Amino acid sequence: MFRTAKFRFFIALLGGVMLVGLPAHADFAVGVSVEAGVPGFKAEYGQKLNNVLDQLRFQIIQFLKTTDAFRYWNFTAADADSRIRVIFRVTEPQRNVIQMEMEYTPEPGISNRWTTTWMKPADLDMIGYPSLESAAGDMAQEFEQKLLTPKAEELKSLLQKSAPLSSGGKWDSHFADLRIILPLRWDRYSSLRKSDFRILCSWPQRRASADLRSHAFGSSARYEDVHGTYPAVAVIPRTRSFQGKERKVDVIKEEVLELLPQFVYLLNEIPPDVEVIGEGVN
Repeated sequence: MFRTAKFRFFIALLGGVMLVGLPAHADFAVGVSVEAGVPGFKAEYGQKLNNVLDQLRFQIIQFLKTTDAFRYWNFTAADADSRIRVIFRVTEPQRNVIQMEMEYTPEPGISNRWTTTWMKPADLDMIGYPSLESAAGDMAQEFEQKLLTPKAEELKSLLQKSAPLSSGGKWDSHFADLRIILPLRWDRYSSLRKSDFRILCSWPQRRASADLRSHAFGSSARYEDVHGTYPAVAVIPRTRSFQGKERKVDVIKEEVLELLPQFVYLLNEIPPDVEVIGEGVN
């Protein structure tokens, strides 16, 4: 993993200037792509290879959506607009040695990779490649058993740090104190009703961005967007981080109200039955 000082400056500038124009709510999804670099696949599957890879991607996405560790994030087939991706590759680094690789790329130039061996020369001699009918299912099972399941907690930790659950959020003008309603539907995200969140906000007055560390206090509130009105998770901001300094929200309320919520990150998942002393953010 690497990041140059120039790149850090560019990302900070991009976050400060471009976040201002985002809509109040837009679904955010992690892009999933599949790549194959095995010469023998073309001979084995011919023009059907792309169909096999499409089926493989579909099965991996379904696994991600139905696996407990990843249930809070949205996943979709990657396209040109996918800025955060999970890439699954099947490669042949040595003759007749087939490897599987999972790569998580939260930003250009940043990557986390895990690899495992799928087939060795003896395996290819004995059983060969999977049949066209079973290829996608066999490869999906290998990815699940050898990479996704054993590396689930590592990938989840990376998702928490860099992949938003959603984009948007609104200040609740009907609440006496500072409160933000997040575009996280209660019927899906109610298990996060005692958890901590990091909300990346734009700050138009300063052409900058700032983070609000916020705590969900166990209640829902009505959220309205282009999808309609629905019960959603509500949070209370506790501290604001700006230019490396963190301050309590209570003493800078006027400045905090200038912030526009843009991206919602899961900071710390707390089971809903746990009593949080003071309900603050650590």
